Amino acid sequence: MSRKQEKLPLVIYDTSSILAIFKEKVDTLRQVYLTVGPHIPIILPNTIRELKELSTKRERATSRAAELSLRLIINKFSIISYDENKPTDKAILDIARRLSERGYNIIVVTCDLELRKRLESAGVRVMYLRKSRFFTFEE
Repeated sequence: MSRKQEKLPLVIYDTSSILAIFKEKVDTLRQVYLTVGPHIPIILPNTIRELKELSTKRERATSRAAELSLRLIINKFSIISYDENKPTDKAILDIARRLSERGYNIIVVTCDLELRKRLESAGVRVMYLRKSRFFTFEE
């Protein structure tokens, strides 16, 4: 096993998985930790951009959840710089695929069904929200 494969898993969180913490009252970070164990939580600048845009929306619940999500990111996540001009889902798919190909243990956490299917088709491990209560892997 290479050194890269021995390191902690890199877990990439998309916008929906972060918002679920505040909108669905799901402790995403704890559930991922309990399932995966120690890991490095990752977020892309594209996701931060999406959250900033959502924080200015009229819908109060989404706006507030996005604001709280941005505060959480500062303390809990590592930011991997990647092509910020790409749509967020495309950037997550690309970086997850590239890092996986290089031997890193990559997991993406999402509530987005379309992104989940694209990631699974690309061979990337995905955790997703099931029954609006907990995150799990496909069985």
